[in-house]
Amino acid sequence: RLALAAPQSGTVVAAPGAQIFPGYQRSDEVNKARSSQAAYVDLEGEKGRLLVGAAGRFENYSDFGSTLNGKLSARFQLPLGVALRGSVSTGFRAPSLHQRYFQNTSTQFVNGLPSNTLTVNNDNAIARTVIGVDALKPETSTNFTVGLTARAGKAFTLTVDAYQINISDRIVYSGSFTRAQLGFTAADYLGVNLVRFFANAVNTKTQGIDIVAAERL
Repeated sequence: RLALAAPQSGTVVAAPGAQIFPGYQRSDEVNKARSSQAAYVDLEGEKGRLLVGAAGRFENYSDFGSTLNGKLSARFQLPLGVALRGSVSTGFRAPSLHQRYFQNTSTQFVNGLPSNTLTVNNDNAIARTVIGVDALKPETSTNFTVGLTARAGKAFTLTVDAYQINISDRIVYSGSFTRAQLGFTAADYLGVNLVRFFANAVNTKTQGIDIVAAERL
């Protein structure tokens, strides 16, 4: 036996809805591939209490060109089991194939009314000409860390590391653009209500401190 209680005063009831995928259209079909070659070198040297390291990575992408990234690190041993350490490095991430080339239409029901959302890739005329979005470019980053390690006796260890990660040109999925915002006429892109795309639109900075204390029993 099932009893249903009526919503009480002030209760907000979510509107029913659904999202469907009508399938890929022929206009969404692409045949894209990527190749890359990379070389990596890592060197390390120690003199007295100082340990230094240097690393580099060269990579060439068939659709983005070449990139060179590196890392410098150092560690200095102090008395009483304490050591200082730090590093600085750069990073690189090419857009994934789906971020650059994926395109499809999905249908969402909002308040019972169907609304077609078109995700366009960056080679599409809507993104390139109507909106004015440039072709996707790689994300780049710089990373900084500084910290210390300490040991007390034979059982207790402590590490404290502060870090900062700066990422430029992060790739994000845009908000929805309406037909009116894009200036579509009644004959343009029939059946499409909203348009979205991927773009290099965000720069981020992440800072933090990691503290790890451990004692071996």
